[in-house]
Amino acid sequence: MNEILKFTRLLKKYWYILLLIPMLAAALTYFLVRKLPNEFVSHVRIATGLVDKSDAFLKTDNNDQEFKINQDFSNLIQLMTTRKVVNQVSYQLIINDFSKPPFRRSSKLVNELNASAMQYVVRTCTEKYNSGAELSLWKNEEKGVHRVLVSMGYDYESIIGKLFVYRVGSSDFIDAEFTSENPELSAFVVNTLATEFLSYYGSIVKENQNKAVNFLDSLVRQKGTAMKSKLQELKNFKIKNRILNLQEQARSVYGHIADIETKREVAKKDVEANSAALNAINDKFNPQDRRYFESALINVNQQIIASRDQLKNANNAYIQSGFSPANKKKVDSLQNRLTYQIGQSTDRYIYNPLATKENLVNQKLNLEVNLDLAKNSISSLDAEVARLNRFIYSLVPNEATIQAYESDIDIASREYIELLRKFNQTSLESGFVSKLRLIETGMPGDAKPSKKMLLVALAFIVSLVLCILVLFILYYLDDSIKDAEQLANKTGVPVLGTLNKVHVQQLDENRLWSNKYIPPDQQELKALLRELRFEIDRELTAHSILSITGLSPGQGASFTALQIAYAFAATNKKVLLIDGCFTEPVLSSAHGTGYYLEDFLRDDTYQIPSTAGVKILGNKGGDYSLLELADEETIKLKLQSLTRDFDYIIVDMGSLQNTDKSKEWILFSQKLLSVISVDAVISREKKLNSNYLKNLNEMYLGWVLNKTVAASLKKKKINK
Repeated sequence: MNEILKFTRLLKKYWYILLLIPMLAAALTYFLVRKLPNEFVSHVRIATGLVDKSDAFLKTDNNDQEFKINQDFSNLIQLMTTRKVVNQVSYQLIINDFSKPPFRRSSKLVNELNASAMQYVVRTCTEKYNSGAELSLWKNEEKGVHRVLVSMGYDYESIIGKLFVYRVGSSDFIDAEFTSENPELSAFVVNTLATEFLSYYGSIVKENQNKAVNFLDSLVRQKGTAMKSKLQELKNFKIKNRILNLQEQARSVYGHIADIETKREVAKKDVEANSAALNAINDKFNPQDRRYFESALINVNQQIIASRDQLKNANNAYIQSGFSPANKKKVDSLQNRLTYQIGQSTDRYIYNPLATKENLVNQKLNLEVNLDLAKNSISSLDAEVARLNRFIYSLVPNEATIQAYESDIDIASREYIELLRKFNQTSLESGFVSKLRLIETGMPGDAKPSKKMLLVALAFIVSLVLCILVLFILYYLDDSIKDAEQLANKTGVPVLGTLNKVHVQQLDENRLWSNKYIPPDQQELKALLRELRFEIDRELTAHSILSITGLSPGQGASFTALQIAYAFAATNKKVLLIDGCFTEPVLSSAHGTGYYLEDFLRDDTYQIPSTAGVKILGNKGGDYSLLELADEETIKLKLQSLTRDFDYIIVDMGSLQNTDKSKEWILFSQKLLSVISVDAVISREKKLNSNYLKNLNEMYLGWVLNKTVAASLKKKKINK
């Protein structure tokens, strides 16, 4: 808040700048814009069809993303402002002005053209308009035509600078606006621009569609030929390898193998069962019965063996034929005959009459027949399974080849179908006209509200803001001392008081402390000196030496020392003011004195009368220091003698810029006071001197801020 108040005071200080510069800027702007012509705006509106989905049946994907729609609008706007389209408007404008009532007054260059030159301009622009070409600036003749367009403000840069093309919100429309000094010119430009744009856009869309249709047509033919070629290759391969349906054939063979393997397992089970039954029956016969039995059945057995062989061969043929019904009948017939022969063998009286084992013999014969059939079936079934497996293995290479053919055919067919779909869609779309259409034509409009006063007000406001900004930058970069609070914060040293700025030439110290009338600034100085005297008197003891210095020359240390001396003299004190600055003895030269420090230090008999008031002990000036006039002990004794005669001794020791001379006075001082003026900058060197004074501790009293302004006159002692 304090910084804001300070900045506000700075603005008040320079109020005349904040008022004068904006007024000058506003006046200059008024004189610049007062002759500006009125402006007329005309606009056209074009429907794009990008958002309107009434023709969505033509599209396969209706889920257009917003960014895609925005991109399409941006492309249309950029196409509308291309040089090719705008140049068509330029040609129309110059042709109109040269053959009809012009929209603008002829330029200086046009007025200089003769009839043949004007005809050449019209002829060239007409040819370029009909061909849709641009002027070639490499040719001098066409370059001259371009200069004519520029002089009339009909060139591309001039038109595009006042043309505004934009999408209306999130709608389906594009608006084009043109501003000029002639309402008819504005309407002509936007209408011609819209017409040329629609024509150009329709031509390039139609051209692109025709190119796409032709390209897709040739591509569809290529893909169709490739697909037919693949189908023919697959057909030839199947004919060559006698393949009807490989998958169905393989499936049938696998089913046949499964059936045969099932029958083989059944046959193996029959072998085991019949073998076990025969062993059990054989165990029931004794050797004599067996011999009798075998000798009696020799003929019968031979018939049965022959029938078994026939049955075995028939059974093998039945299995190899895939269990055909014809072979099945033959097997059944042989089986019946074998059964009959076995029955005949049991009818004969071939056993021992004492034995009753006809049933066992019959069972044995049947079991032997069944065992032989089962064993024979196993071998036949194994052979058939092996044959079918070999057949399956022979199908594998054909299957791989057919799969490769079918994969190629599938890819080719999908490509063909996709291209055919795109071809049909493109062909259908090419039959429709462009979706862009002009729905609002441009009309001559009324003049736009004048911006002259707005520009004047804007110039005033902008210049005012700039002035404030410049002052703020200067304030921000300003590191100078402005008030006692800032000085105390910056140095960490208390400020005992302030002295306002007065006209030194008009100041009379004796009159200042009399009861006579004095100017207001001197009255304020007198009040501030009383406050400062009070603060110093609280820190000083009787008969002490107070040295006053500054960080650099011109800060007012001599002025402050003189005023403090007279302030103490006004209290009926005897004050001795010593001019200790040998380089620039301001007090000695300005106020004159008959007493000099050099004589006092060198002459033991030299006396200074100690009467009430202020006595000035000056110096003769020169490039020497205090200790060069006398030794330290002598100086101490001399100054002590003065302290007995005077109530206060005030020394103007000069600035700390001459530290080799001014610091010697510190050896003989009890208190030290420093002076700095308003707007002084504490540089790095001054900061070091300030820290040196601060390190003197109790000897150092603080600051006196000199040359303050009226707003800072009531500052009191400020401690950090």
